[in-house]
Amino acid sequence: MSKVIDKRSLAIKIMISLFVLAIGISLVLGIRNCQKKNAQADNTGTITITIENLAGDTVTRKIEFDKEYSMMDILTMTYGYNLKTDTTSLGIRLLGISDKDEYGNEVTLDTDFKTSYIAIYVDGKYSSKGISLIEPVDGMVLLLKETKI
Repeated sequence: MSKVIDKRSLAIKIMISLFVLAIGISLVLGIRNCQKKNAQADNTGTITITIENLAGDTVTRKIEFDKEYSMMDILTMTYGYNLKTDTTSLGIRLLGISDKDEYGNEVTLDTDFKTSYIAIYVDGKYSSKGISLIEPVDGMVLLLKETKI
């Protein structure tokens, strides 16, 4: 009879050990998964870009980006052929950009740097930097506003 009790006791101990081991493995895998998600979250961000033409028409987009990209990379990937630029000795300048609002109305900024230009506002403040020098930051709000000279 004592051998039967010992076998039961041993079986219970083994089952408890396996259960504890399974919980431990689950916790380790869960922590690793959270670390991966946090690492991915640290490498991405979201910015809000609004374009505004001379008439005051606007289009706003929230854009997710990888932090390895420059602002010009983000604009090029987002607006593609709807983005016109020119390279000068000071860097890249925006000549035009267009997008459609939620109703399908196109909002276009088209400048010649003689009668108008595209003013850049970062988080509500006029930027003293050109678009190619602005580093995207998670939560940034960018306004590209066509402005008369």
